[in-house]
Amino acid sequence: MSHNFSLHIKRIIFLDNIHELNGDKFKLLFNAIFDAFFIIDIKGNIIDVNPQAIKNLGFSREELLNMHVSDIEKGNVPEQISILIKNAIDGKKALVEGIHQRKDCTTFPIEASIVVFQEKNPTLLLAIIRDISKRKATEEKLREKTNFLNRIINDSAISMGISDSNGTAIRFNHAAEKLFNIKEKEIVGKYNLFKDEELISKGLLPVIDNLFKTGKPDNLILEYDMNNLEHVDLERPVKTVIKAVFTPIKNKKGQLSNIVVQHVDLSSEKNAEVKAIKSEERFRKLFDQLPIGLTMCKIIKDEDGKPFDFLHLQVNKAAKKHTGRSPKQLIGKLGSEIYSRRELKIIVDKFISLINGAPPIEEEFLSPVFNRMLKLCTSHLIDNIFVISCTDISEQKTT
Repeated sequence: MSHNFSLHIKRIIFLDNIHELNGDKFKLLFNAIFDAFFIIDIKGNIIDVNPQAIKNLGFSREELLNMHVSDIEKGNVPEQISILIKNAIDGKKALVEGIHQRKDCTTFPIEASIVVFQEKNPTLLLAIIRDISKRKATEEKLREKTNFLNRIINDSAISMGISDSNGTAIRFNHAAEKLFNIKEKEIVGKYNLFKDEELISKGLLPVIDNLFKTGKPDNLILEYDMNNLEHVDLERPVKTVIKAVFTPIKNKKGQLSNIVVQHVDLSSEKNAEVKAIKSEERFRKLFDQLPIGLTMCKIIKDEDGKPFDFLHLQVNKAAKKHTGRSPKQLIGKLGSEIYSRRELKIIVDKFISLINGAPPIEEEFLSPVFNRMLKLCTSHLIDNIFVISCTDISEQKTT
C-alpha cells in the first residue's frame, strides 16, 4: 500500500513538473512519437507511458503503471537493468538491446536508450524503446544469405580463393585447401596477389595489375610452385599445374571490391600429355628403326564420300631405302603430288577394296630405281587410315 502511494506521489510531482516545463508541448510529443516512451524511477518502477508503449505491449495504461521494468523486459535480468539505470544517472552510455513481452506472452526485440529526465525530487529517467523486429528480420535474412553464400563457397567442388581490393586473401575454400595442401588460416590475411613470388618470377604481375585497373575477367595456365612463396609461411607447399580464372567483383559504386580466383587442376592432364609424348617418342623410335619400309596414309574423299586421293601421314627411314623417297619428301604430301594418275588410281582402288572388307593386299614388283625385288603389303589400319609396308625380297628370289 505504501509502495503504490509512493509511486502515486511521484506521478503527481512528475505531472506538475511537466506542466511547469511547458507541459502541453511535451505531452504532445510524448503522445505522438512512434517510439515507446517509459518514465521510470531509479528502482525501475514505471511512472508513465505513452500510447505507443500501450500499443506495443497490449497492456492498459493502468496495468503498466503498476508494473516494474523487469515485468516486461525479458532479455535483461533485473541486475542488468539496475546497472543501465546507474549508468544513465552517472552520465554514461545506457543503450542496450532486449526482449519485451506482451500481455499475450509473445515477445519482440527492442533497443532501449535510457537518459536522465528529471535529476531530483524525485530522480526520474526516460527510457526510449524502439521495436527493432523489422531490423532483426532483415539481419536474419542477411545472415541466411551470408550463410548460404558461405556454404556455396566452402562446399564448392571448384577450388576458390577470394581477395580484397588490395589483393590480400580473405577466403580460401575446402577444395583449394585440398588442391594446394594448405589450410585457410595459412593464407587468409597473409597471402597477397601482388607479393606472389611465383607470379612475379614468371612476369605475370602486369596481368594482375590489369585485372584491378580494367575490372575485366582473365585466366592463366601455369606450373605453380608454392615452394617459391616467401611472404607466407606454409607447412607443406606443393607444385602443381593449374588454370587460374580471375573474376573481378565490383560494388554498387562500380568500384572493384574483390577478386575471385578459381583454380582448375591440370596436373592429371599434364601427366597424360607427358605420357602421350613419351608414347609418341617410343612409337617414333620403333617406327624409324624397323627394317621394313612403312608408310601410313589417310584416304581423302570428295563431297559425295568417294575416295579420290590420299595423304602421307608417317613415313619411316627404311621407306627411302626401298622407294628412293625420304620421309621429308612424302610426309604431308598428297598422293596426287607424288604419283601419276594411273599409279594414284591403282593405289586408291586398293584402299577402296580394303574399306569394302578385302583382306590385306600383297604384291611383288621389281623396283626400277634400285633394280631390287620388293614386296608390298597394303592393309586397313583404322577408319580412313592405311599402312603400306615394303620389304626387300631380292635375296629370297635369287635363292
